[in-house]
Amino acid sequence: MFALKVVVYLFVFFFIGLFFFGFISSDPTRNPKRQDFE
Repeated sequence: MFALKVVVYLFVFFFIGLFFFGFISSDPTRNPKRQDFE
């Protein structure tokens, strides 16, 4: 069960980090030259 818990936490943190990174990268005020990055 411990291994399953670790995997679940890793997935949660991975998706949160991916969403946060995408939100920051897609911000036009921070990166005006990143037009090719959706």
